[in-house]
Amino acid sequence: MKILGLLLLLLSQSTFAIDYEFPENFLFGVSNASAQVEDQLDDPWMKFAKDGKTKAFLNASRPEEKLQFWSKPEIEIELAKKLGVQVFRMSLDWQRIMPEKNKIDYDALKRYQEICRLVKANGMKVMMSLFHHSIPDWAIENGGYLNIELVDQFVLWGYESIKYLKDDVDFWITYNEPNVYAMFSYVAGIWPPGKKNPLGAIQVPFYKGDFFVALDHMAESHNKLYKKIKAAEINSKIGIAHNTANYKESGWFSSFSTQWSWRHMNYRFPDKVKVNLDFMGFNYYGSEYMKAFGIEFSDLAEYNDAGRAINPRGLYEMLKIFYDRYHLPIFITENGTADAEDFFRPSYLIEHLIAVHTAIADGVPVLGYIQWSLTDNFEWADGYCPKFGLVSVDRKNDLKRSPRESFYIYSEIVKNNVITSKQRDSAWKKVKDRFNTTRLTCRSENAEDGLDSPRKETFKAIDWRFTPAPQL
Repeated sequence: MKILGLLLLLLSQSTFAIDYEFPENFLFGVSNASAQVEDQLDDPWMKFAKDGKTKAFLNASRPEEKLQFWSKPEIEIELAKKLGVQVFRMSLDWQRIMPEKNKIDYDALKRYQEICRLVKANGMKVMMSLFHHSIPDWAIENGGYLNIELVDQFVLWGYESIKYLKDDVDFWITYNEPNVYAMFSYVAGIWPPGKKNPLGAIQVPFYKGDFFVALDHMAESHNKLYKKIKAAEINSKIGIAHNTANYKESGWFSSFSTQWSWRHMNYRFPDKVKVNLDFMGFNYYGSEYMKAFGIEFSDLAEYNDAGRAINPRGLYEMLKIFYDRYHLPIFITENGTADAEDFFRPSYLIEHLIAVHTAIADGVPVLGYIQWSLTDNFEWADGYCPKFGLVSVDRKNDLKRSPRESFYIYSEIVKNNVITSKQRDSAWKKVKDRFNTTRLTCRSENAEDGLDSPRKETFKAIDWRFTPAPQL
């Protein structure tokens, strides 16, 4: 047993002493979303937040300003260029382009075209999402995705948008995290329209809950749009950005909720659209420790400021699982962490990229990696509390941007196409130096609710670095 233990220790230590070079054609990127960064946008999210239904919004400085990506997109695009990434992911706002049912605003599409061309003029490819957690006011008033009529409306505006921008966009995402949207909007009620319905997560022979109705309508609209684009011989690469989590059992009676989450949160939507995808977009933030109903904090894991369990090993496992299940090339469309102090983000970034590198070496065709996010922004139900950005924003000082240390570390990795053991060791030292010290978090003690202002918490002494499974 002593010999086996020594062998495992040596194998573990050896993984920290090597460099990781990415394939020559591997694409690095950054991302944002219209509802989170665009000014001059009075959409359902803005109304929801103004009504006091969003945490850390009304108490923030200039909360309605967002990042001026509509009026001054060059600020963010120049930061991305300085970073050196090859892909800039953004989204269209459905309400801007379709302010009324059956009506397309081509002036809005023209403005988006100008932004796309600015991205490309700065040497980056454009990845564009149609749906990124926001639908028009008129759609919400008509029942949103619980109304089958929205399927054809999505196909109409999606088709017109792709046709108009086909020469300006390199990758299309129809839906970003439809599973999360269906759950938070139609069951938990923490996203617009804000109607809580615990029965929405139930499906039995004579009853189909709102989660399933909404998710299945989104899948139907994706499939219809994909087929229409291909029938029109528009040569666009089309995928989804699907939220995945490494769901784990935790405590009594969690087996059912864990199995439910794997089946319906991880697999249901991609199972329904898999034959109509050119690539699988894959969002991953960590593990979720399940209880009988919902999630809880685990002593086995460390968490970011937004309450996500840090688990780079889980990313590797999910990449393997999803490729074995769907046999599609994968684009990591989102991965990142909330870290206002930026003391563990460098290591988080490095360890997750090493997980990606290892998956590629093991045969998973990963096309690229997109970091969420370039700049601190409006984080949905959590408002402005969690800081996901490689760049910080001073909301009291004319939205002044300041690149964090992680910005420069990511830039170095992108430009050299390699992670060095020196970078890895240096980043992890910053984490170890903060073991058992106090930091701030934006998640309440129940692991589920956001906070208007962060609370204090102890940063655990846990080694969450990526290590490959022992080959014994």
